[in-house]
Amino acid sequence: MDCSELRGHIVIPIKYKKRLFEANKDLWRDLLDEAAPSTDIGRAQSTSSMIPNLGHHKLEEKLKSKYKRKHIVFTDCASDALDLVVHALPFKTWYAPAYTWYSPLNALAKANCKIEFLDVEYESRTVDYSGYDPTYPILVPHIDGRAAPRPPQSARFILEDAAQSPFASGNNFGDVIILSLGSSKKLGLLGQGGCLLTDDEQLALRVKSLACFGLSPLNELIEPGFKSYLDPYNALCSYHIMERYEDQTHQNRIDQITAAYNDALGIQNPSGLERYTFKVTDRDHVRSTLHEAGIETRVWIKKHGGQLPAYGKTPGPLPISDKLVEECLDIPLYELLTDHEVEHIEKCLRTLSEYVTN
Repeated sequence: MDCSELRGHIVIPIKYKKRLFEANKDLWRDLLDEAAPSTDIGRAQSTSSMIPNLGHHKLEEKLKSKYKRKHIVFTDCASDALDLVVHALPFKTWYAPAYTWYSPLNALAKANCKIEFLDVEYESRTVDYSGYDPTYPILVPHIDGRAAPRPPQSARFILEDAAQSPFASGNNFGDVIILSLGSSKKLGLLGQGGCLLTDDEQLALRVKSLACFGLSPLNELIEPGFKSYLDPYNALCSYHIMERYEDQTHQNRIDQITAAYNDALGIQNPSGLERYTFKVTDRDHVRSTLHEAGIETRVWIKKHGGQLPAYGKTPGPLPISDKLVEECLDIPLYELLTDHEVEHIEKCLRTLSEYVTN
């Protein structure tokens, strides 16, 4: 198969959940039967965020065991978890990298927090701590499925957004860690979901109350709150998806595909489990060439936080973030890619290696 054979037809999608669903139809049906009897438990008194059911219990034990945290709060999505944590904390100024997705930055902006933007490192695309003042809290997002480095100083508070990196080695250093259980992330299937993990009991209790209308464990309204809970079926699905990744088979497959892409492009790209992102000099040409070859592409961040008026005044120079939004491009990366598809992508990438930057 050469690139011209698939001209104009996307046959290798950048997302893979349809394949995952079809490959395990019997399992998802069985989980639906398992979840159904406990779906409405506690609804007469409260929501399932305060009275967990079977799916929540199984997933809670799994996550606590992996992350070694004492407390967990399930939410409707990772964005809710970010919103609730920022709402519950007293800080009004935060540091955050400019080159990241909008959900964590939105959480800070919606709480009327001032954001001090940090630039990122060009090769890794993770936060550059050289401008960070550790007397302030910091948001540390992990992108592409890779863990960002731990802040070198003793930070006042670390909000760790691990929505894209639930399996990355080197994460789990924040005061709070956020995970996504939504359909667009590795731990989700079809619906929405999220959670936060922490050792701070008082913070966990406050967030759990806020997620349940502001109700106390005694069902008394103690402050205006929100409605955010994890569906029990989604909880069971996430539990079983975690089990799929625990034997490293999927990680090894991702590493194998990443190595093939790197070899084709002649680079050592630090892409992780979530996506393969590389940098190019003529993105429009590279995208159109891959599209004609049937390979879907995405530009994940078209403008970084420092370029968006929604986040306040224009910050100081952010040269690496400025550069990355013009150069970065995502292509399919998931364990369900066939050998034939990987070979096809690799062959097409070789024809584009002259446009790749390191």
